[in-house]
Amino acid sequence: MNTLPASVLARLDAFRFPHATRAERAAHKEWLHFCIHGPGIDTIVNFSVTGGPEGEARAQVTALVREEQWDGDVEVHGEDEVVLRRDRLGATFGKNRLEISGERYELAVTLADRPISMALSLRPTTLPLSKRQFALGSAGSLHWLLVPRLVASGTVVVSGRTHRFEGAPAYHDHNWGRFAWGGDFAWEWGYGLSASATSPWSVVFSRLADRGHHEVRTQALLLWKGAKLDRVLASRDIVVQEEGYLRPRRVFKVPRVMALLAPETATDVPRRLDIRAAAEGDELHLGFEAEEVAQIIVPNDHDLGITIINEIRGFLRLSGVVRGERVFMEGHAIFERVTA
Repeated sequence: MNTLPASVLARLDAFRFPHATRAERAAHKEWLHFCIHGPGIDTIVNFSVTGGPEGEARAQVTALVREEQWDGDVEVHGEDEVVLRRDRLGATFGKNRLEISGERYELAVTLADRPISMALSLRPTTLPLSKRQFALGSAGSLHWLLVPRLVASGTVVVSGRTHRFEGAPAYHDHNWGRFAWGGDFAWEWGYGLSASATSPWSVVFSRLADRGHHEVRTQALLLWKGAKLDRVLASRDIVVQEEGYLRPRRVFKVPRVMALLAPETATDVPRRLDIRAAAEGDELHLGFEAEEVAQIIVPNDHDLGITIINEIRGFLRLSGVVRGERVFMEGHAIFERVTA
């Protein structure tokens, strides 16, 4: 696999938390998201920073692990525990650390209230893709940068059990913008990583909609071959069908105290997504089978409601033809669906 030059990584992926006015800082939201698929365990790590009412930096670390079942927590840190570097990506939230070191992301997380810790090094093998200014209706706007495939090494420890990674497939995205939770927007976002280390293909699907998921505002299917983005199929080229609903017996929810506001196990998560895209002789078919879900519950900014971020673990299969070349991959996938 290729290695991304360190200068490219450091230049593109850095915190955008503003220096400017209190109002601009107060509206800012930003998070860096990582998913790692190791032997017998899936790991989700999210470092997020938002502006408080006075423009101060408020930080959270969300760490979810799935062995036979989900575990994890959301830790909140005040500004006195937050250090952000702006010359290159770097953050310390209490005892938790994220930084770019050379050609790699380095993560170190130790949860205070759950027996979970991790030390991971992630090396990109695909070039980043950056997109600016996606409108979230009247709620604001969102920007993102993604690295669809990395290889991860290190350890994750859960209740004394140590999982060791070496070359495990991983995914990263970085999102920032000015918007209010509870606004008229929602999204679905997912990726697929081949179970085979020799497969050249990586895929990402994104869809922005209104809060009720009735009106699709934009969607895209992005395909990488090796390090480079190989094909983009846009809204007009894509047809999505949803089949059934995921009906788990229990749903793991964090923060635990917020679960009191949403105790139900019924979800609006589709059991299956069938995505077909075709343009200019190219065709791709993506099928995603949802297996289980963990929920991150976020209080709305301007009312007493909540927003639910569903992290959906499942299996993905991609097939098709692009410029006469056959495309096939299957393997690890996590989709994210935001709902009211």
